Amino acid sequence: MKSLALWPVVGGLLITPYAIAEERGQTIAEEADRRANAQVETLAAETTMTLQQKGGRSSVREMTMRVLAGEQGDRTRIDLTEPADLAGTVLITHSHTDRVEDQWLYLPAVRRVRRLSGGGRAGSFLGSEFAYEDFAPQEVTRFEHQYVRDDQIDGQAVFVVERRPLDKQSGYSRQILWVDQAEYRLLRVDYHDRRDKHFKTLLNSEFELIDERYWRPKLSTMRHLANERTTHLAWRNFQFNQGLDSDLFEAGELR
Repeated sequence: MKSLALWPVVGGLLITPYAIAEERGQTIAEEADRRANAQVETLAAETTMTLQQKGGRSSVREMTMRVLAGEQGDRTRIDLTEPADLAGTVLITHSHTDRVEDQWLYLPAVRRVRRLSGGGRAGSFLGSEFAYEDFAPQEVTRFEHQYVRDDQIDGQAVFVVERRPLDKQSGYSRQILWVDQAEYRLLRVDYHDRRDKHFKTLLNSEFELIDERYWRPKLSTMRHLANERTTHLAWRNFQFNQGLDSDLFEAGELR
């Protein structure tokens, strides 16, 4: 065991290795968020979602995503445009820096807006390997972070950081983030369920530098380790700071 005499003391308080790791993890998370979102007022993008079954069968969905940034939390809207039986489905999320996000799902078949609350946000987003809470802005203040170690992915130096959601009704006990040390891009996330079992992994790849400033992945792949199902998100047509009507993000406007 390391001698306490070798641990730093600041202001008369003992700074333990855990506290040092926590501070470093928080610093890495904040820098990654700053690089990805600094001066982003609005964002729009299109994505093709492909649900891949273990046996090879697949289904495809087309979606648009829009984001409106705010000081107290961002707002997002996801619209399904294809296939025909899901077209018009909308997921709206209001994130908050100091509390759990609010989410609403509009189902055009029944013309009904359903508010997602509690454990409902941990459910599968329309049969995919993504949960509803995965599509919420991941506000840094809504997690506890701890630096784990330096590592590599395909020869690329990364920081490995653990984050634990402050939301006790989250579907995750913790997530392990792999952040590249050069540009602070999120390359991988290992998700642990409420029993702390690693059950799915997200891989972001084919990064594109947009407007000479913002790195975004062209492909996000979520793989469930037990059932071997995979959901791919192929992103395209990113547009930053083009302006969006705030009414788009109001659940009451869906009816």
